Amino acid sequence: MAEDNNDLRTVIYSLQNETIEILYNAQRETKSTVREINSHLGNVIPSTSRQSLFLFPFTDSVNLNQPINAIKEIFLNQIIQIESNNCLKITVDYDSVLEFIDDLENYDAFRIAEHVRNEYLQNDEHILKRIKSDCRRLIPLVHVHSSKELENRNRTVIKLKTLKDSEQSISCLESLGKLVDITLNSTPPSKAKGIKVYPGESHVDERMRLYYFKNGNIRLVFDDPEHTEKITNALEIPY
Repeated sequence: MAEDNNDLRTVIYSLQNETIEILYNAQRETKSTVREINSHLGNVIPSTSRQSLFLFPFTDSVNLNQPINAIKEIFLNQIIQIESNNCLKITVDYDSVLEFIDDLENYDAFRIAEHVRNEYLQNDEHILKRIKSDCRRLIPLVHVHSSKELENRNRTVIKLKTLKDSEQSISCLESLGKLVDITLNSTPPSKAKGIKVYPGESHVDERMRLYYFKNGNIRLVFDDPEHTEKITNALEIPY
């Protein structure tokens, strides 16, 4: 299956390269043709009447850069979808990538895909920043870690509140699960596993319990106080 995906990727990227090359060739050929037309008109129209050339539908140059750039943006979206397997959870700076494309001597979808992978999709530093950014959108309410509770229950609780938008909240909670995986299991950010929890549901594993109440409140429970401290530090919540 992976080999089939690579074959499809090769076909699509090759078609992209060929398409952009054809468009630039068409622009060069059209410019050459227009120059020939204008030269011919200059020879057959008396100099006293050449002012009328400005009203002629042909111009001295043909600029297809705007539509070509629009196609490059479409192709970039296609590359990002392919490289992220249609499941983009990591932000890509489109403007920065478009600048990278402009700096290339020739359009090369394979180099662009490699750039997107290295700078964004497989860049652990960038991914961790995104994950933490999502987590910080969850509002800290209170952190329970009294001596009595630790003695009786041997666990601590982090309380958070989600956003008004449920879809964004679910995405942030998925990132929270990834942050736990990164922090407690030393998992690389690009390989961290998130969790899917919906209002009124919970997630329980060997390290934590996460309860997502319908009123938007989140209760994150750990049996090991050290784990709570590590997560509060990762979330930058005062411990």
